[in-house]
Amino acid sequence: MSTIEVRGGTLAGLAAAARLAKAGHQVVLSTQAADVGARSDELPQVFQLPAVWRDLLRKSGRDFTTEVTRHGLRLVEAPAAIHQFADGLELSLPGDRAGQQIAITKALGEQSARRWTSLLDEADQLWQALRMTGLERPRPPLSRQHRADLWSRLTLADLAHRVQEPHLARVIISLGHRAGTDSRRAPALLISRMHVERTFARWQLADDAGPVAAARLIDVLVDRLATRRVQVHSTDAEADVALTAVPEIPAAGWPRRDPSPALAPQVDQQTYGTHPGDARHIIETVDHRLEAPVVTWWRPLADGRSLAVSHDYRHTSRDLGWGLEPDSFTAWTRRGSLRTAAGEWTASTSSAGGNEPWAEVLAAALAVYDLHEHLTGRDIRPTNRSAGVK
Repeated sequence: MSTIEVRGGTLAGLAAAARLAKAGHQVVLSTQAADVGARSDELPQVFQLPAVWRDLLRKSGRDFTTEVTRHGLRLVEAPAAIHQFADGLELSLPGDRAGQQIAITKALGEQSARRWTSLLDEADQLWQALRMTGLERPRPPLSRQHRADLWSRLTLADLAHRVQEPHLARVIISLGHRAGTDSRRAPALLISRMHVERTFARWQLADDAGPVAAARLIDVLVDRLATRRVQVHSTDAEADVALTAVPEIPAAGWPRRDPSPALAPQVDQQTYGTHPGDARHIIETVDHRLEAPVVTWWRPLADGRSLAVSHDYRHTSRDLGWGLEPDSFTAWTRRGSLRTAAGEWTASTSSAGGNEPWAEVLAAALAVYDLHEHLTGRDIRPTNRSAGVK
């Protein structure tokens, strides 16, 4: 098999290296050892799409449950996110359709619940289109039908107006901030994040003592790299081909402007004397009381205190590590493709899926499938039945 250099110890880099090594390639991860998973402490502490993580570990040679259990961990369902508003309302949005409908009906009335449920129901078709345009398949040239399926003429502001309820409107607009933009023209397709959470629920890691940091899952992945004999070099290595896992700004081409780095939140960690909820769970709060949201994950500690990891979108800075700013549908279409102009493969937060951790893992999978097929002629995508992949 070929020698492949994976450049960057990002989540996408770790995921790609693990998959390539299991596929039989000699893999060199080019990064400073201290940079391997370096931003893992900034990860959201609640997971979506657990199937993505299960598939990643399985494609690195281990069953997910077996591997996390070996590390003393398990994946458990997380409680509802608590949305806080200036008028004192607290709205809990659990990770299931019926639970959300009940919660919104109780807090905001039946009509508001119906409009919210209808919007996310319609977003299922949007999600299916997104899956085939950059998440599970490389993004094709977008036809008129593709654009319609992706709600290209709508913005988050349009959807916020549609729900006709100011609290739910704030929840929708906050999705733009969390994706890396404060633009009122943020594409409506970002509503898919709420659909994903409602469809696949909310999850957290725990051990026998209680909830643990999301970074522990990165530790599991790093351990897989050692098992698969992935070498880690601090400089570029000689290789047959390279996969870049560090986010880059793809050239848009004249006369279009290049995409901009995402607006990254100020990330903070503080310890508090008490935990604001059930000590068996990480509590997520989304504070909508000011001009931009503050998302905080409260993790109980063994001594009764709570460690709060917050993403403060009131104070942002442009940071390519958080991906590219989706300030319009057109900007979303300018995100990076599987291959660079130099003919190298790429997967990162600047890929089509965006800056969600599960999207970064999916970007790595896409790049690996394409690279492996290029080198061997063999299609190892899960939908290739002839390859025996299920």
